[in-house]
Amino acid sequence: TLLNAYDQLKFQELSTKGDAKSLAVLEEIKKYDTQAATISQPLDQQPIDFTRVDWVKGKLKAMSQVDQLVRFTLIDAPKKNHFDAEQTAEFNSQLVAKLAGVDALNTGVLTALLKVYDWFKISTFGAEAENNAWLLVQHADQKPELQRQVLARLEKFYLVGEANPQHYAYLFDRVAVNQPDPSRGVLQRYGTQGKCNSAGTFVPFPVQDEVHLDQWRAEVGLGLEADYIKFAEKMVCSPPSSAQ
Repeated sequence: TLLNAYDQLKFQELSTKGDAKSLAVLEEIKKYDTQAATISQPLDQQPIDFTRVDWVKGKLKAMSQVDQLVRFTLIDAPKKNHFDAEQTAEFNSQLVAKLAGVDALNTGVLTALLKVYDWFKISTFGAEAENNAWLLVQHADQKPELQRQVLARLEKFYLVGEANPQHYAYLFDRVAVNQPDPSRGVLQRYGTQGKCNSAGTFVPFPVQDEVHLDQWRAEVGLGLEADYIKFAEKMVCSPPSSAQ
């Protein structure tokens, strides 16, 4: 959505007062809102039709593009604009709220679509749409039951070529580490989930079996864990100034 009424009034107030630092933050918020609307509005103006494969493919693409836009804006904008600590905190506060809204909206639409389709099979929707749907599920952390439901479906479909096996692996690990009750959970299997430490190093969460880790990764088309750690450090712990 574009700037709401409060944001517009605040923008005008800051313009009048000449508060350059806060105005720069609102300018970036406005830029994000405009870009998100440009992506979403064309499809939003069409009739909703879950039975049309082309509409579903377009909707999944638009939702995934906004998903990536808000996340990379959150990472990139403070650095590109040389925000100070106060500006960064103000910007992050607003963008994190928008990210939560994007994820909630996307998850709601995806949940409705998954009542019509078991999954967005590659033979019907194509690899791009299947990838877009997986990305949205991967980020649906506020709905762990949906992630578990989709994981069970992916386990069936990737074995017959209707889903990317790497998507199954990433979602398996996501579900494992996001288990709200650790006593009932299992360790991740493929080593895809982890966190950045203070030194900027990516540290994977514990895995089921370190000895067989690379073998299991190879079975789903993933490279060596050591190479993945280097990639994650570059992309997650020290992300580039602009995203693909």
